[in-house]
Amino acid sequence: NRNKDKPVVKYYEGKDGILTMVSEHLKTSKNQESYDVFSRDFVENTLTPEEMAIIRKERLSSKIRVKALYTHEKGDLQSVEDAQLIRLPQSELPVSCDIAFFEDKVRIASFKDRVVGIVIEDKEIANSFRAIFRLAWKQAEQSREGIR
Repeated sequence: NRNKDKPVVKYYEGKDGILTMVSEHLKTSKNQESYDVFSRDFVENTLTPEEMAIIRKERLSSKIRVKALYTHEKGDLQSVEDAQLIRLPQSELPVSCDIAFFEDKVRIASFKDRVVGIVIEDKEIANSFRAIFRLAWKQAEQSREGIR
């Protein structure tokens, strides 16, 4: 649907569809910032370490900076170039999806019961998701400061 008054929605199915969706995001969003929310455990259960390394390499070559809130049973992730990461307890962030907000788009990949993804292209929707993320990020930073 390419009507100016309607959001553009693309649907992706299966692991190959998710990899295509992420690759399209990385190739079309050069020199941008992406805001992400994800469960590293679900990502690791779906993608191979090699596939995750390819994605990281594509992101870095496209100069995409990331701010991410994530969960991970195994603890904190290693620092990654051009990324700010905050790990939250699964109890505070019970997500099974990988969600990213970038430019005028929202990308959602579901990993729990089925592997599917969508990209919604709409400025108002993307801006609303970004505003919610910024509020959550601010709260996560304050919580983290209080723990130290």
